[in-house]
Amino acid sequence: MDKVRPIGITLLSVWYVVSGGVGLLLLIPFFSKQLHSSPDAAAVLSAVGIPPFSIPFVASLVSALIVAAGIDMWKGNKGGWHIGSFYCFYFILVAMNDIFEAIVTIQIYFMAIFMDPGEILGGMIFYLIKILIAFAIPIVIYAYFFTHEVKEYFNLTEVSNISMIFNHIGFSIFLAIIYGWLI
Repeated sequence: MDKVRPIGITLLSVWYVVSGGVGLLLLIPFFSKQLHSSPDAAAVLSAVGIPPFSIPFVASLVSALIVAAGIDMWKGNKGGWHIGSFYCFYFILVAMNDIFEAIVTIQIYFMAIFMDPGEILGGMIFYLIKILIAFAIPIVIYAYFFTHEVKEYFNLTEVSNISMIFNHIGFSIFLAIIYGWLI
């Protein structure tokens, strides 16, 4: 008997393939062209320790992994679950970083006496709401990956949720170390 794909996995699979495909077809050529046509952009990246070639390379790699995750999720392969759920976990970490940066930025702006506090506060509240929404969406999707229906579709019902979450944490630390080593 064929497995019935959950509707959420169908939607996420399509989203991953489309968004990864857009990255491969549009963003990577754009970044490559910008870096080659603007020596200033390459110089700025180099000045802060980022090799200019790394932007199109990393964008290509991530886009290809997103497409692969979408295809594997569609087919019900375990690799699709692992890459797709890690992708959500990654965005949770990015949103947490954005929240931290927003808090630091708010503190810096409030220390600047020459700025209007009302104007700053209004802009920062809007920014924080945007960040909190960007934080909530991947959390909901990440939690969805751990539902019984989804784990059953991917044949992962016997695997502990805690061990999967710790795998994501460990892989995140590994990527941070590699990233720090490359830059």
